[in-house]
Order: sequence, then structure tokens, then C-alpha cells
Amino acid sequence: TVYFDGPRLPEILAEDNARIDIEEDKKGNAFLFNPSGQQIAPQGTECTYVNVSFGSNKSGFTYGAEQNAYLKDFRGTPQVEGTTNQQLAFTNVIILETYIGDDPNGMHKSVDWHGGEDSVGYYLSNGKMQKIHWSKADEQSPLKLFDENGKVIPVTVVEAGSCTVVQKKT
Repeated sequence: TVYFDGPRLPEILAEDNARIDIEEDKKGNAFLFNPSGQQIAPQGTECTYVNVSFGSNKSGFTYGAEQNAYLKDFRGTPQVEGTTNQQLAFTNVIILETYIGDDPNGMHKSVDWHGGEDSVGYYLSNGKMQKIHWSKADEQSPLKLFDENGKVIPVTVVEAGSCTVVQKKT
């Protein structure tokens, strides 16, 4: 988990001589989206709660129909945004099953980001969950989500103006 001082971001990027342009192959949408304004549920089963476990770290996502979003908790306690004190809420939740192990340097984790035909995951939105497959050409490439027939899965658009850290529908 990380955070940064948003208003100072341009200054920090300039100090570090960081590249701020987007490479041509990185332009465009990372995902295929459902048409704007259409809340289309994934093809799957009803899912009002899911628990994601990373050893002793457990995050839960509870679907709130009123917010049309999944509210996040961490270790059974609502996880809130530090400035607004509002519980984190997400229109889309994507869970990927993959290998995570210790990096040889002993300080970081090694993650298999490639996926493929047999890589399993789950896409949650609008109170439904769909089993998916996923892939990435490399760490820098966009994540691709597929149904069990290999067809790319569209995800729900987060409407302009509500895409904040909290991602709450207004």
C-alpha cells in the first residue's frame, strides 16, 4: 500500500526527470468497457460478499445495492479513505489467482503477471460474479479478461466525476 502528496506530484516528477508522456502502445483504454451509463452485470452467479485472503491479511468486499458498489473491509473492519473517512467502494472488483512468492532479494515479492488460458480469476460488478481467465504479455502490458470461451469481457464504466479514491457512485 502506498500514498503520495497529489498536489506535489508535478514538482516531484520534474525533480526526478520522470517521463510524463505516454508511449504510443500504452494509449487507449486498458479494458473493453460496457456502453457508458449501462450497468451490465457479469455473466455469472449472485455475489453479495467475497473474502480475499493473503495469509493473515484478509479483505472482504460486500455488495451495497444502494451504492451499486462493493464496500471494502480489511480484517473485518471497514477500510476507509484517510481524508474523507468514507469506506472504500468499488464498481468493479477483479480477483486474479496467480503465483506470489519471495523475490530472490529477500525484500520484495515475485508475482507471475503473465497469466494465460489456464489462469483463473473472478470479475465482480453489480452484485454478480463471473469466473474469468486473464493474461498480460508482460508487466507493462494491459490486463486482458476473457470468459471461458476466450471472448474478451467488458467491464462496467465508472462515470465521470465519481472516479475518486472512494469510487462511490453519486
